[in-house]
Amino acid sequence: MKSTVTNRQIFFIIFLTLTGYSLISIPKDAVKSAGTGAWITVLLLTIGFMFGMFFIVSLNKKFEGKVLSEYSSLIVGKIMSKVITSIYSVYFLIISVFLFRAVSEFIKYNYLHLTPLFVITALILFVSAYNSYKGITNIGRICEIYGIIYVLVFIFMYITMLFLGDTKYIQPFFEKNEIKQYIFGVKDLIVPFLGIEILTMIPFGNVNTKKGRLYSLLSVLFVGVFYIMTIESSIAIIGINSIVNYDNALLEAMRETTIPGTFIPERIDFIFATVGIMGIICCLSIVFNTLSENVTKLLPRTNKNTIIIIISFVILILSGYIVNKDILKFLLNNIVPIYGIVVAFIIPIKLYIIAKVRKL
Repeated sequence: MKSTVTNRQIFFIIFLTLTGYSLISIPKDAVKSAGTGAWITVLLLTIGFMFGMFFIVSLNKKFEGKVLSEYSSLIVGKIMSKVITSIYSVYFLIISVFLFRAVSEFIKYNYLHLTPLFVITALILFVSAYNSYKGITNIGRICEIYGIIYVLVFIFMYITMLFLGDTKYIQPFFEKNEIKQYIFGVKDLIVPFLGIEILTMIPFGNVNTKKGRLYSLLSVLFVGVFYIMTIESSIAIIGINSIVNYDNALLEAMRETTIPGTFIPERIDFIFATVGIMGIICCLSIVFNTLSENVTKLLPRTNKNTIIIIISFVILILSGYIVNKDILKFLLNNIVPIYGIVVAFIIPIKLYIIAKVRKL
């Protein structure tokens, strides 16, 4: 029997995959792209990615109990299925290398200054690999429990930041002469919405057939709302002119937020050192598991545990010794957005259309 997850777990898996790391930098990226009207750009992307999610979930429902590599072989044949699975495997490898390197640098330069980068990467890789070994069902359970805490804590934090910040900073909300900027700003915020494609490797069971699509679409909608709250609360604290100077804009805004005279520590940036880091670990575990599942389908005769070990060493070597900041920046700005559109939109839509035409 295949490992499956509940609808609620699907909601939090998607939510944590998209927001886990993206929260750190999205305030800066959004403001640079669309200013105080960034919420419009985020809303446009939310609608667009809900459209992409519709096709991914529809394929999962149509081919119950199967994942991309399995139902694609029924739609386009075994050879093309191998090609498609290879495309997704390379994509998730690139994403994994980028995330593990970026997260390791974030933890080192903000919290563990004296710890070697290699050691941090190895530690978070070990946790992610172990979670992958336990399977998506166990990851789903972790995400469901932790996701509730994550959402409640961050919403409390955002409300606090908006209350203590200056609401004049987030105005104007909309300007007619900036509509073009709002629309073209979409291209700069594609990466934070990438992650819906992980659902291609999560099989739908009986429990998912009725409300699986609804929960999946709602998760993307909630991600969009969550991003808007992140952006607006960060701007309210440090202002639109200062926010573009910080790569980790959310963390900087949290450091500037103090709550005197309460049982809560005055500076609320401790939240990211606890709740935020755990959200990132969940994100890394999900992406790592998706990569290992894709490679396992490509190499069915190879033991999954062996694949997990090999992938761990490959990511460790690439992220620790080969990939530097310049390569990361190039991947993030030039490769990942285009590649992400292919795996999140183009391939699922084409498979869905072919399946419809062939009446599968």
